[in-house]
This record gives sequence, structure tokens and C-alpha cells, in this order.
Amino acid sequence: MTVSHILIIFHLSYSQRENRFATRFTPLFMTYKGNAMSTDKGTYKKTYKMTVKKYQLVYSQLFFTLILLTSLKSFASECTDANLIDLVKTPYVNPADVHSKLSCLEEYLLFHGDRRAIFLSVYRMVTATMAESIELGVYENKQWITDYLVIFADKYREAFYNYETKNLMAIPGSWIIAFDTAKRGENLILQDVALGMTAHITRDLAHAIHDVGIAPNQASRLRDHRKVNEYLAFVYADINLMLSDLYGPGIDDIFLEKPAGPVLAQLTGKGMVAVRDRAWLHGVLLTKMPGIFYRLVDWYIEKTSVNTAFLALSPKINPVVFKRLHEMEGSDPLSAFCSKFPCKQ
Repeated sequence: MTVSHILIIFHLSYSQRENRFATRFTPLFMTYKGNAMSTDKGTYKKTYKMTVKKYQLVYSQLFFTLILLTSLKSFASECTDANLIDLVKTPYVNPADVHSKLSCLEEYLLFHGDRRAIFLSVYRMVTATMAESIELGVYENKQWITDYLVIFADKYREAFYNYETKNLMAIPGSWIIAFDTAKRGENLILQDVALGMTAHITRDLAHAIHDVGIAPNQASRLRDHRKVNEYLAFVYADINLMLSDLYGPGIDDIFLEKPAGPVLAQLTGKGMVAVRDRAWLHGVLLTKMPGIFYRLVDWYIEKTSVNTAFLALSPKINPVVFKRLHEMEGSDPLSAFCSKFPCKQ
């Protein structure tokens, strides 16, 4: 399937998808910014327009990801020809730098058939949406939330760099599990995503919050941390669409409408909000606990993230569902998955 085919398909289906998502998120539009089911026409019109703008942004991110997944293999670039370690050795400096370097790394991994690209494709969509929300000026502490995004993303870069340079003692255990599993390519796509999210949120986010700081106004910074959830809510459905594209037809029947297990269910909004709230609490504890107590909190975060990673490797999925998911991966030689990763013959 060529890029032109994908463009035509998306052009024809865009309006149908837009209507479907607008219908799904209408209750969220009406409660946005605390206006609980407001019937004021002016308020509704304003919040609806803001939400549609954010939806269009997310759609464009999904579109770009699908284009990468379906066409990148055919074209070498400066990113795909680069040395992998060079792509991750330099710390990120601002949101634009984060987006540019994550996109370049994603290109490299997809071009070389490295399944670590699966989580990265999801994460790039998330960071792009968060960066756009910063530009909209919706946060009380703009510089703080900007630093929050950059420092958080740099935790991923640092783990990736240490993994590639074999500095294993400097890598969190949950990232070792995630990277090793993706490199082996023996687990489900959904598990690759879940493992990346487990390592990055249950472990990295707490340390990013500690590094960026919660003073002087902890309450307003907590509000900004939680406001991020409102914008991430617009990404989850599109992540599911991207995963659906990788799996192919039929995924809706066996996963998206019937969640496959407690860990994988964290890919949805409510589960992720709970995980992010817990990361905030852990970040606060890291900030306020001195000496040995800091080390105890750090040990607890590490142990929790590793245990959650092991749970993601053996989730409580119905064996029939698990078998069908495994059969779907790589079963269609024309699928986006088979254009990037080893497939069944």
C-alpha cells in the first residue's frame, strides 16, 4: 500500500471519524473547565471550539504516525542513516527539541524494524499533544510545565542511551524489561506499549517531578499536573486507532471493546489518571524525604515499576483472546505491522 493510497483512504474517512469522536467526547466538552453540564450557549460554543481544535491536532498526529508506519521503510534519511547512539546521547533542551529528536529516533527504529518503535510512536503522539497544550497557555505555571515535559522526556532518552551503551547499572529495571522484551519481539504489541508506559510513568515521572521541583506553589503545580490528563484524554482513542492499524481488522471485536486485562486497561484514560496521580505522590515523597527515607522511597518506586512490568508480561488475559491477538500480529503481509517488523510467512 503506497502513501497515496493511505492519503485517499484518510481523506474519505476523515469526516466519519470526526463525527464519531465528537459524539464520544461531547459530555467531556460540556464539563470542560469545571462548567458541569453548562447550558450557557456562549460557554458551550467556546469550549466546544477549543476542544475541536485539540481534536484536530491529535488527528494530525495520528495521521503522521500512520504515514510513518506505512511508508518509511522505503526511504532512507539523515535519521535512518545515523548512528543510533548519536541520536540519544544529547539531553533535550526544549519541547521542540524533544519532538524533533523523538521523531528522528522513531524514524530510525521503524526503518530498522526495531519494535521499540511501537512505544515510541505512542509517546511521540503524547508529547506533541502536551507541547501544543502548553502553547495554548492553559497552565498556571508555563515555564514549570515546559521543564516538566522536557525533563520527563529526557528520562526516556537517558534510559535508551544507557541501554545502547550497555551501562546496565544506570538503567531502571523496568526499562531493561521493556527494551529486552521489545528487542526479542516475542510478546504482543499491546505488551510492548504497556511495558514502555509502565517504565516511563510508574518510575520516570516520579523522578521527573522531583527534579523539576514542586515549590514554591505545590497546589498550583498539582493542578497543572492534573490538567495534563485533560489533554491526554484526547490521545487515548487515537492510540487505540494506531494499535488497531498495526493489528488489522478485527481488533475492535476482541480488545478495544473488551479490555484484555488490568495492566493493558491502563492504556485507557481512567487507568492512566490513577497511575499519574500515584507518580505525583511518589515525586512529592522523593522531594520531602531526607537521607535514608529518600532511598526507601526510591527503592519502593523501583520495585513497584519492576513488579508492574512483570505483571504486564503475564497479564490476566483470556487465553482465547491472547491466542487470537498473537495470531493477528503479522498475519497480513500488507498490514502496517508487516511493513516494519518480522512477520509470519
